[in-house]
Amino acid sequence: MCEANAYLLKEGREEVILENISVLRPEK
Repeated sequence: MCEANAYLLKEGREEVILENISVLRPEK
């Protein structure tokens, strides 16, 4: 999934990635 995240970053959709990470890794 790291590759997909890196690809999205290149697309300029950092916000989308941040949202996905928040869902996958909620603050503990």
